[in-house]
Amino acid sequence: MKTLLIAIALVPASLAAQNPLAPAADRFPGVFSNDQLKVEIRGGGGQYTGTLHFQGQALPLTARRLGGGMEGTFQSQGQSFAFKAALEGDILTLTTDGASYSLRREAGANPLASPRPATAAAAASGKLHQNPAGVLFRIPEDWQVEHAGELSVIVPAGVTIDPNGDNNPEIYMVGINSEIRDVNDPRLVESTQSEFGENVKLERAVEKEPFTAAKGPGMMFTWDFRNPQGQRMRLRIHAVVVNNQGLVLTALGHRERLESRQTAVRQVASSLDFGGPQAPATTSQSTPSSKPAPVPAPSGPNIQTDTPLARQWDQRLRGKMLTQMSGNVGSSGGYTSSKKIYLNADGTFHYSSSSLVTVDVGGAFGNSGGSETGKGWWRVITSQNTPNLELRAEGEETVYVPLTDQDGKTFLGATRFFVTDPK
Repeated sequence: MKTLLIAIALVPASLAAQNPLAPAADRFPGVFSNDQLKVEIRGGGGQYTGTLHFQGQALPLTARRLGGGMEGTFQSQGQSFAFKAALEGDILTLTTDGASYSLRREAGANPLASPRPATAAAAASGKLHQNPAGVLFRIPEDWQVEHAGELSVIVPAGVTIDPNGDNNPEIYMVGINSEIRDVNDPRLVESTQSEFGENVKLERAVEKEPFTAAKGPGMMFTWDFRNPQGQRMRLRIHAVVVNNQGLVLTALGHRERLESRQTAVRQVASSLDFGGPQAPATTSQSTPSSKPAPVPAPSGPNIQTDTPLARQWDQRLRGKMLTQMSGNVGSSGGYTSSKKIYLNADGTFHYSSSSLVTVDVGGAFGNSGGSETGKGWWRVITSQNTPNLELRAEGEETVYVPLTDQDGKTFLGATRFFVTDPK
């Protein structure tokens, strides 16, 4: 589905018709801002002056029109610095020395209008939701939420998400990313960019913009690109760390569609909080356990730990990482999970799982994930000449899983696991 932006000009009847040969109106003059930077541009006809307001400083600028964009310099502490700017709709993108800022045009203020609510008040409005992983967030009253394991898919009013379709114009997801401990960690950008398909053309470097969330500072990351069909796409990740938990709101879709909802989405991101995981609910979409499915515990005198078969499997698994991937992925996205069991050489083990909702919108992937961790002790036993992996996790019942080798592939029960050295 292609979103069309239609600008409607209201012209008084007393004005004469416009001369079709007259130059087009210059749209660069105006005031553009985000939470970090404010730019005032004055002038016209291809020559501009103005001011950059940044961290309490007022930095004068001069610029000129160049093709469809603008280039110029601003002054700071007696030095001159170059910048370039491009205008797309009401969004001014300003770049300087590798940094990029996306600024929205400020509308003229109506002196009779009621004051706009503060960010904190806006974040406190809307319906409060808590997903199974414990992420708290608020959404507009007419929006809906669908849970997929430890993730939540936010559905704006009038939008239908089809995980098996090829034309989802937008999607918004909330979850936990257990690898995020600092919103400025460069690994977030690196891991996200690795998900882009090779046919995706990035139009500019990732743009970072801080924002204020309910429980502390957040960071918004934006990637603009064209998919293989040439459509203008956007991936935007809002990240917040609360109680050492990385909370993420991911938006992916057609650029104009995401931009039209950014005010509401930003309020959702500002409301992100962590309330602790909920008790497991009875649902057909519950997140799979990260440990293998148990079988009835072996019993009786046939249980042995020091047999040639047990020693053979012990040697094969000790000090290794066991990894299993599963999921239900359609042509345009779906739900996947990863399970990892680390069988340490000292007889202890720890495990982790991660869940991922992916949506492919024309050649790029958006994702948001949840995680589970635990630890305990392990050993290999044999029962009736069958090797079993015994896992005793802290606070849980002991699990026994049959071990088999099928053409060099390792199976725990009926599930294949890859056996590799820990990363």
